[in-house]
Amino acid sequence: MAKCAVRQADGSLRIRWIEIDELREAQRALQRFLDQEAPGEGRQVERCIGAWQIFSSAQARAAERSTPR
Repeated sequence: MAKCAVRQADGSLRIRWIEIDELREAQRALQRFLDQEAPGEGRQVERCIGAWQIFSSAQARAAERSTPR
């Protein structure tokens, strides 16, 4: 399980959760999914970390607190 910081087209940050066996594959897998879900929308996966880890960015931590799982 991983959590990823995703930059939205409007510049806001949203946290997305992805269930995946290999953490190192999470960013690429989620980006591929987002590109298929809404092509051309401009969402960009910035970083993925393990679900148990804490984001180093204050903005990402705030987005995580406001994002339901």
